[in-house]
Amino acid sequence: MHIGVIGAGVVGLTTAAALHERGLDVTVYEAESGPAALTSRANGGQLSYSYCHPFASAAMARQLPALIAGRRQGTRVRPSASSAFWFWGARFLRECLPGRERRNALALGELAAAARSRACWLREVAGDDWGYRRAGKLVLLTDAEAPQEIDDAPLDPAGRIQHLSREQACEIEPSLASWQSEHASALYCATDAVGDSHRFSNQLAQRLRDKGVCVRYSSRVQHVAQNADSATLTVICNGVSDTHRHDAIVFCAANSAPTLLPGLLPRGSLLSLTGYSVSLPIGREPPTASITSVADHLVIARLDDQIRIAGFADINARPRDWPGRTAALLHRARALAPLAADYDAADARPWVGHRPATPDSLPIVGATRAPRVFLNLGHGALGWTLCAATAEQAALAVTTGLR
Repeated sequence: MHIGVIGAGVVGLTTAAALHERGLDVTVYEAESGPAALTSRANGGQLSYSYCHPFASAAMARQLPALIAGRRQGTRVRPSASSAFWFWGARFLRECLPGRERRNALALGELAAAARSRACWLREVAGDDWGYRRAGKLVLLTDAEAPQEIDDAPLDPAGRIQHLSREQACEIEPSLASWQSEHASALYCATDAVGDSHRFSNQLAQRLRDKGVCVRYSSRVQHVAQNADSATLTVICNGVSDTHRHDAIVFCAANSAPTLLPGLLPRGSLLSLTGYSVSLPIGREPPTASITSVADHLVIARLDDQIRIAGFADINARPRDWPGRTAALLHRARALAPLAADYDAADARPWVGHRPATPDSLPIVGATRAPRVFLNLGHGALGWTLCAATAEQAALAVTTGLR
């Protein structure tokens, strides 16, 4: 059987790898000229298996007026006349209810645990040369933040997540001594890792091609049609002359999904969250662990010879806002960790990524009501962390659905 995968970011390529391992012929369609060119290009680099929490929370709901007014650095919400914005927003607010927040956090934790169990698989399918490192993760907390964050985290003093004092955190990460942070304590996830998702995607795409998987770049899918035999689908891209027949399709390109899948996604299922990053050469005291500052809404992680600074999550950010938000992120990182990176380097590489998210932060994976059409999308900011698990889920759904 021949399966088409739409999207060559980390989610699409890992899905293609999982399908190929099951003996299926696979073609990957990517609108850009190479893999991981958009959402997966320069994320924070963290593989946060131990602790990831849904975006929708009771605390977020309380902050909503300030977010809309632009008084919160980490997240800004610009209301839109779009019905998609209002439907997503209504569903998001429902997911902020304490009971639903807890349910979503547990489900997300189970998915992250499944991804952790397949972390070695990422290295098996793509090789080792993409900066993978079990760096450990420190989440810096102020006294005000600690009670809620500790309540959200599955603390295990003997295992994956520990609550440390400021002094204990400095013992694990000596570079924190030079940080201008007000944190009083930290959560520590010793087994979490880092990796460069863009390098990973390039290596995986090449390995897949070497194994006979067709990876078609500059192939913008415009339409998917059910054929008269009801047993195959036709993918039309780059004009009607470029058509391909498949036994099933897996949509992994979430940014184009609402247009390509009219009626298959419930209203309010996806909304793009804009995130930002800057990649810089390492400074005099680069951290060894990857570090998240909750108060500053940013991540600082070392990926081989560079420092990746990433953060913020904006809704309906305008292109004219992007340079200012990237500059604000860089300014905050310099003030927080002045020796971590070479902030004056001429080769600083900024990035803006649009990451479609679901209201409950749980990816949409599996079959749709359209025969032979499957989904693996809606990961928001957690595509890099969760891709190994959802790729397996999507491949299982395809093989089960086509029996």
